[in-house]
Amino acid sequence: MTNQVAPPVYAHYTSTGGNICTSSVSGMCSWGNLTYNQWLRNEVLLYPLPGMDENVLHSSYVVTYEGYSILNYPPEAYYYGAMSLNSLPSEATIANTYEGMQPSGLFNAKIWQDLWLSISDGPRSWEKNFIGVNTPDYQRYVALNFGYGGLFIKKTPREMIEGYIDPVLQQIYDTPIYMGGD
Repeated sequence: MTNQVAPPVYAHYTSTGGNICTSSVSGMCSWGNLTYNQWLRNEVLLYPLPGMDENVLHSSYVVTYEGYSILNYPPEAYYYGAMSLNSLPSEATIANTYEGMQPSGLFNAKIWQDLWLSISDGPRSWEKNFIGVNTPDYQRYVALNFGYGGLFIKKTPREMIEGYIDPVLQQIYDTPIYMGGD
């Protein structure tokens, strides 16, 4: 990976591939930088690697690489915005995304509550760019599809009669209160 795969990929996205990695926060190209650029602006799939079939490219890597991803739903904010027509704040930058993806960032339970209730205790530099009417909608999409496993769940008649353990509720039950459990 380090010697054969990464260098040509990084070279492509530093020069011909839209200079995605030249604007990185860390000053060098990384998988994280490519991931955040894809999540926020779909820039990675807009500039496919040589040899990729441009006819099958989609605005999500989960759809483009179906069968290779373990995810069932596209996680990218760009994909959600394009499919729902609820665009997310265009002024958000990759630096905002890096900062927002930290453990105390965009997907932290307290931040979710603050964004949903439009509460801010002195906005952090990244947070002001994600305060908007469409960010909570995106978070609901993430919670429904990734937290709860989708709008519908499959249960057998036996599970419905005799009961079953919901994995999300069990995880919340097992997690200490100070870590967001109940």
